Amino acid sequence: MAIEVLFLAWDSPWPAHYGGACRTLGLLTELSAAFEVELLVLMREPLRVDQLAALASVSARVTEIPLRDATLTQRLRNALWPSSRTMMSPRAASMPAVHCGRYAQTRTMQ
Repeated sequence: MAIEVLFLAWDSPWPAHYGGACRTLGLLTELSAAFEVELLVLMREPLRVDQLAALASVSARVTEIPLRDATLTQRLRNALWPSSRTMMSPRAASMPAVHCGRYAQTRTMQ
């Protein structure tokens, strides 16, 4: 019987365009090599099909946990910049993506 690991992630770690996502994806990749991983993803928007497919390669199960916008500032930010992450400023969200080593490269090539 395989050992199961429950992994909680804030937002989808794929595509890995910033440091936190790169680290999360790296941890998931290493854990999935030795354990059966169940991934819980806290999300404001549903995962896309390409995200689900990529995350399925590093976890046995993916469960989305929907979040609500808690403050007026967050609701305005999401309305004005829907593609930005909640922890990013509008300026940071408009900057080009940074790829994080082998994890981002292997995931974007699929």
